[in-house]
Amino acid sequence: MVIEQDENDREWVHTYRRVDGKNVFVRIPLEQYEREKEAIRVAKEKQIAEEEAEKERQAAEAERQRRAAKLATLTPSDAMLIAARRGCKEILPKLRQFLDEHSELVIHYGSLTMQVQENWLQLIAGKDLLLSETMRRHLNAMRKELAGANPSPLDRLLVDRIIATHIELLYFTAMEATDPTAENMRVARYRMDRGAQAHRQFLSAVKMLATVRNLVARTNVIQIELLHPPMVQAPVAPIMPSTNGTKKASRAEPAPSFNGVNRLNGRLAGVLEPMGISKG
Repeated sequence: MVIEQDENDREWVHTYRRVDGKNVFVRIPLEQYEREKEAIRVAKEKQIAEEEAEKERQAAEAERQRRAAKLATLTPSDAMLIAARRGCKEILPKLRQFLDEHSELVIHYGSLTMQVQENWLQLIAGKDLLLSETMRRHLNAMRKELAGANPSPLDRLLVDRIIATHIELLYFTAMEATDPTAENMRVARYRMDRGAQAHRQFLSAVKMLATVRNLVARTNVIQIELLHPPMVQAPVAPIMPSTNGTKKASRAEPAPSFNGVNRLNGRLAGVLEPMGISKG
């Protein structure tokens, strides 16, 4: 492309044009050349936008067909659960009835403890399915071992708290072990503070579980003592030698009585003595 200026200060462009299948060297005004160039640029951008829109439309149609095919293979219950997760309020009555009939779903999916555990596992393991599955099994075995054979609701809550704080503590410990010399001092300080906080929370949860179990054990001992009080035996009268050489049994001291019996004896004495009747 060559630009020249004539005697009237008008600018011209010498360029090639395609005429009848041949490249022809032509001379056109610069304004016309710039208009044609801008029109070509706009047309090209429009073509690219239309192509992108067509690709998006085809992708959306393929996704719609894929979802339709997937919904066709789903059971009514699965379709209802998918609609519930997408926020469809029309299926709320059916959802409540379904949850009443399937309480196990409430226990597993509705447990915030399990949701917290899964979030930590996803943060630690990422896409490593082997690591996430092995950690999940290890944590479930630890939960079962800490809870025992027949845990109370309070025991289960405290054990879940121990597991959650244990995962958090291990996460920050692993971060420190992976990058012990962080260049950013603020990041290093943050990791240290969060690790210390997680450690305090873990110890607090363990201490609380031990305290509760100790109190329960002491309460059980007190209840057993109340239901089965210790037997009070009367002392055996010793054999004392008499002055004539024979042995005579000394009078044994009366067996100590409980407070309730003493109070009862006192009440009987207060009633019988004014009547001239001896209680003995």
